[in-house]
Amino acid sequence: MNNRQLKLAISIQLTIILTTIFFCFVSCKEGAALERRPEMTGKMSSIISSAQPLPGGKERFTWVNGNFDTSGPTTQRIVNLSFKASTGTVAATVWTWDSSEKKGKSVFNSHLCTFDGISKNCSTYTPWGWVYPTGQYVSWSGTYTYSGTTLSITWTSPSLAAGSTEEWAISNPNSSLARASFVSSSYGLTHGRGYGSKSSFSTYKTITEMIPFVNFTSANSRRVTANASSGTATPVITPVSGWTTTGLNLSSFTTPSSPTPANTTHYYQPTSSSCGASCTTARTGIIYHLSSQNNSRHMAYHFFCACLPTAAEFPDYQRNLHPVALTQILDDNNNLVALIGVESQNPPEAYYNGAYQYQLLDFNNIP
Repeated sequence: MNNRQLKLAISIQLTIILTTIFFCFVSCKEGAALERRPEMTGKMSSIISSAQPLPGGKERFTWVNGNFDTSGPTTQRIVNLSFKASTGTVAATVWTWDSSEKKGKSVFNSHLCTFDGISKNCSTYTPWGWVYPTGQYVSWSGTYTYSGTTLSITWTSPSLAAGSTEEWAISNPNSSLARASFVSSSYGLTHGRGYGSKSSFSTYKTITEMIPFVNFTSANSRRVTANASSGTATPVITPVSGWTTTGLNLSSFTTPSSPTPANTTHYYQPTSSSCGASCTTARTGIIYHLSSQNNSRHMAYHFFCACLPTAAEFPDYQRNLHPVALTQILDDNNNLVALIGVESQNPPEAYYNGAYQYQLLDFNNIP
């Protein structure tokens, strides 16, 4: 390369370098100017503020809520929620029961039942749509804010829920659990209770793993009830002022010999109570069944007066009873600390003339 060619090559390289520096300088100035523009600053602030703390430090919650007043149908729900702190968003799986929809109950599983020396293969039941038939839930999504102890949710989908809001008070009874207490909503909710933890929704306890069975005492367990008698348009809410005590003592429950492993625990409670005119025998007492498919947190609970089955049916009973959908609450350490759910006694038969009983239930030993 001669001197002339060398000078030309150097000149071209210098031109490229100077051009690159110039455009970098201009680009950086424009970037700084964009950052100073008010509308861009607002957008940046919006993006940053969308991130939210996890409610009570917990990612996943399960709660029950409903419209328990004396105006129109009673509605109740079981809701599983997953919160994403980095985006301030929430996704939920929602099961809903409406008293105006007379869907009754579904068979959940079966087991060998032996009471009063009589053995029979007995069915257990759950409210229609809880596990069976499958797919009876709706996915909801929305955004949330969490400040202090107040959780506020704005739902964006599905269309029936879009724009609806609700507010909950979050507390931490201990380091491994959060409690959610309903405060208000824009879509008619009146009651709600639930819990949150870091435990995965895919983690659960089988019936066998629940042994020794726990006693969820009335000291902390709560319920609220809506009853509508035959031909009555407006339900009676008990108690009118809010939640009342309840309990679920599993210490006397036993597991049947079949199937193995056990999918049910049951108890024939001796009492002097009677179901009155509905009785078909002189038996007294109440029969309880708590069942699981041993593959999820979802459980079924039902009970009925022992005098209701005919002598030929006993101890099985398939007519009107109290079907309850329950779900397990596990803390951060995967310990079973509560069972929450709903009773949906809502028989479709015309004989009952629209009568129903709905309950929100929270069985726990959490102070």
